[in-house]
Amino acid sequence: MTDSAGAGTDDPYLPLAFSMHSTPGAYAVLAGAGVSFDAVPTAWEIVVDLAQRICRVRGDEAAAQSLTGDTVEDWFAATFGKPLTYGGILAEVAPAPHERGAVLREFFEPADTTDAAVLPEPTAAHRAIARLVADGTVRVIVTMNFDHLFETALREVGVEPVVVATDSAAQGLPPLHTVECCVVHLHGSYRDASSMLNTDDELGTYKPHMHALLRDIVSSHGLLIAGWSAQWDHALRDTLRGHYRPFYTSAWINPSPLRGDAREVATALGARAFEATADEAFPRLADAVSAMRTRRARHPMTAAVIVDRIKRELAGAQPAITAHDTFAAETGRLEGLDALNLTQFHLKDRSEYDTLVAQIDEGCTVPVAATATLARWGTADTDRWWLPVIEQWAHVTRASGHTKALELPTLVATRLVYAAALGAIAGNRYDTLVRTFTVTTVDDRLNRSLLALTDWARQHSDTSDSAQRTAMRDGFNETVREALGLSQGRFDTLWQEFEVLRMTTQIMTAQHFRAHQTRAAEPLAAEQAARSHDPDSDHHRRTVGELVEALRPLAAMATSYRPHIEMLDTMHRAGGRERWISPIAQRLIERPDRELIDALGTFVDDNYPAHRASAVAVALRATAACLDQLADQASHHTRTRAPLVAAILPNEVWLDDETRT
Repeated sequence: MTDSAGAGTDDPYLPLAFSMHSTPGAYAVLAGAGVSFDAVPTAWEIVVDLAQRICRVRGDEAAAQSLTGDTVEDWFAATFGKPLTYGGILAEVAPAPHERGAVLREFFEPADTTDAAVLPEPTAAHRAIARLVADGTVRVIVTMNFDHLFETALREVGVEPVVVATDSAAQGLPPLHTVECCVVHLHGSYRDASSMLNTDDELGTYKPHMHALLRDIVSSHGLLIAGWSAQWDHALRDTLRGHYRPFYTSAWINPSPLRGDAREVATALGARAFEATADEAFPRLADAVSAMRTRRARHPMTAAVIVDRIKRELAGAQPAITAHDTFAAETGRLEGLDALNLTQFHLKDRSEYDTLVAQIDEGCTVPVAATATLARWGTADTDRWWLPVIEQWAHVTRASGHTKALELPTLVATRLVYAAALGAIAGNRYDTLVRTFTVTTVDDRLNRSLLALTDWARQHSDTSDSAQRTAMRDGFNETVREALGLSQGRFDTLWQEFEVLRMTTQIMTAQHFRAHQTRAAEPLAAEQAARSHDPDSDHHRRTVGELVEALRPLAAMATSYRPHIEMLDTMHRAGGRERWISPIAQRLIERPDRELIDALGTFVDDNYPAHRASAVAVALRATAACLDQLADQASHHTRTRAPLVAAILPNEVWLDDETRT
């Protein structure tokens, strides 16, 4: 037995949900009394109630009051001289068959004040399992309960099950793989008193055809066991231990830690224990499987396995042919996504768009991990594997319809651009970073560059749920971070560096950059000289003012929307610099990497290295000026949102913080 807490994922239900999603029909539900808890009486509650009725008919109220589930068997044997059975106790209460049926209906179809039958409602677990049946994930339900709540829940979702409650029904059942849904009442049904099993003797063995059916189910399915203590069902325990074959990981759902017989059987099955009620667990499983189906999800380990394969081949001396084929196959899968093969682009509502985005997000997981890996550890040759893929998706569909539907392909390009850029920066492959930033785009409407077209925050601003946006961003971060083998802190720094370089590239590739850069070069040199001489002088403050004016048109060339950058308030610091600074941008300005300067310098049409370096320096300072403006707007928003506490302002701001909206 495995504890679900050790499943190796934040959500212990996900591995089980992936297995169910990947192998529809491979799992069967084994439901005990806990699944129907509170909806209908338990088996022993019915027996005790019937025994109490017999005592009261005999005028023995004291005996009726004293009867419990622990004493009713002995009382029945002493009173009637035979073992307790459902049929036996029912015959004492209601001798005729039609009378017995009426008595049982009192428990399972109680009447209201008008004497009309009130059918009990299926529980959340029943309805969640019915959803799993309706979408083809589960096809077999074995229930130890006499009620028909599973049948009710199934009919609510349009499924008419084949019901097996007797040995003769088991004998006549067609092969399971031909049945859409089969509900097996292992202990019988309240609609047939003769089929009901409850005592130790009755549960010690099953009739031959029912037992054969049970063996078939147990030996060929993974099991989702819930609401069963395993204490009384000797024949079921023996069948599970003797015939279960561990083709699939089974699950045992119980509100408290498994003990006694249940723990022993779970260990024999190798089942994973989930400490939850059936009403808690099955809806989570059904929701997870449904989300995976919508998103066409793959197992979360797929990305890690492929990244490992690519790394091994890149480290080898021979050409990485298998790695290339693997990458091509994975990126080729994107072409099969429904969201990228729409035939009409008029969306019904926002939720339809959210569903399409979620499918693209899931479909990109493996290509993103592979691209980040190749960008960090690859070569110019392997760059040619993924750069054309970015170009393939960096376009807006030519058709009529909603703009955000037409731009769905750019969501793929966005993820691949970010993955490649983060990988290239992590590997100090700045030439690769520049090649990524200059991939050709096709955008008929606004003629945007790749960096404008693949702005993460802007591209995801149309999704309706901030929680979905956060989940997608977190999932992307985790995929790339694990592929690159980085700590969370290092990855966050890397992302900020990417955002700064992204904005710097936007400025340097703008149409009028050279003209404005040339005019800003002299004020920048003057400010640097004045700062090195006396940063607190009036002369330095004048040069700062002149530089700010010179940088203003350049800063406007950066079009990034809510970049993920931390800004610190330096209003109390001396020196006359920008009030808000990005520590990452300042590091790039004050301690520039020669390889980075050379790579960014290729954007400048000038053969002199010094001129190129000067242009890069101006562009980085223009980026810092743009970030200062964005941070100032963010802090102004804080003041307008909370005027009564305007004196207490944040000394740091994250520019992508959605709580400011």
